[in-house]
Amino acid sequence: MAYPSYGPEVMGTALNLRRGGMGYRMIRAALISTFPSLGHWPSEGTIRTWCKAYESGAAGAVGTGAGKPPKTLAELCDLMNRGLGETGVLAERIKELRQGRKLPKTLGELCDLLDRGPAAVRAAIGELRAGGLLVELDEASGVLHQPEQPAVSAEPHYVTSPSIGEGVHRVMFGVCADFHAGSIFARADVVAALYEHWAWVMQEEGLESWDVYVAGNILEGPGKRNFNLHEIASGGHTMDGQFGLLLEMVPKIAGITTWVLTGDCHEGWWAKEVGLNVGMHLERFAADQGREDIKYLGFLERDVIYRCPEGDCVVRLFHPGGGTAYALSYRPQKIVEALQGGTKPDVLIIGHFHKAEHIPGYRNVEVLQAGCCQDQSSFMAKKSLAAHVGGWTVTMWMDSSGVIRRFAPEWNGFFNREFYLSRRLPVEVGGVRRLVPVAGGGDE
Repeated sequence: MAYPSYGPEVMGTALNLRRGGMGYRMIRAALISTFPSLGHWPSEGTIRTWCKAYESGAAGAVGTGAGKPPKTLAELCDLMNRGLGETGVLAERIKELRQGRKLPKTLGELCDLLDRGPAAVRAAIGELRAGGLLVELDEASGVLHQPEQPAVSAEPHYVTSPSIGEGVHRVMFGVCADFHAGSIFARADVVAALYEHWAWVMQEEGLESWDVYVAGNILEGPGKRNFNLHEIASGGHTMDGQFGLLLEMVPKIAGITTWVLTGDCHEGWWAKEVGLNVGMHLERFAADQGREDIKYLGFLERDVIYRCPEGDCVVRLFHPGGGTAYALSYRPQKIVEALQGGTKPDVLIIGHFHKAEHIPGYRNVEVLQAGCCQDQSSFMAKKSLAAHVGGWTVTMWMDSSGVIRRFAPEWNGFFNREFYLSRRLPVEVGGVRRLVPVAGGGDE
């Protein structure tokens, strides 16, 4: 089965629409409408690659690895059509089948549909999986699986705990959750203020690096009728659009790395809709924008293990489901009570509920509800759910066995957006402009 090359007319139309501010999904829809006889239309990812290659002039960015940057549309067409190769073309076709929910159930059926041998199709599937597409091949039976969500990672993320004296180890990190980038209620000002505060703490403590752990719901997700359709911010109606808004929210500060957990709601709705591992796709998207500081930590939960000479300290990030109970501590208590003996972490950081709380030593687990970086939404107001806006600065002291000897979380909370807009401007605190309440502040 032969696939047509994309010529100047198709590429030129896509580039002109992008210059006009149209999103990649809408560009693809426009190409399908404009060129109905093409038969095989470029994916959103391919269109994005064209636009970025043409705008930046970086030949290596489109997979050629060498050669002069494309200076004309004709050069770009030649570059892209050579650069895709058979594996790339097959991968694009399989991706479209997967996202259109038309992927065959077996490898044999897919080979027949594509008119290619098993080796070529396996190579294309491997390329797609590396890019985050949710498709799996059972080699024994040849069955193709299309999971709606990525697997929960069983492999922990390891961090070495620095020593500050004989037998004493101290670590510091930031904690936040529920950015909901793409929502009109998202608080970019709060995220910026938190990162500025953590940068200041890092400098004051003489630290070379700082980790920020985000416990899920980084994106608002696709707009849903009768839920949040009218609460999607401008530019946030596509997944890549929400990625862009997220990168605008999260400052790039030397030494700070953001570790992102994804949930099965909100950004998880994107995963179901487009068949992609959202976290993996975000990390690649961020890297394309020069943001190597944004890292995918895992789906739903992931253990971060701080290594000490004679033992470990386990910090678990968790994004549960369900709603907030009548008492703030009820859901976290039930989560900890349900943990099987021998599997409990030392610290449990919980997102999703938009609440801030520290429960010390419950079943020997330090429990933190991470708070949120989104104002109360219409849904939350309807359900009488408060939003605890802010994040945590956490300091832990451990002995050489990894046992926590002191756990000191500091809550950095914020008022609603209108308070800062109507009453005052950000003020200088510790050399940093921060959104903080004014002592004794009243109406002006």
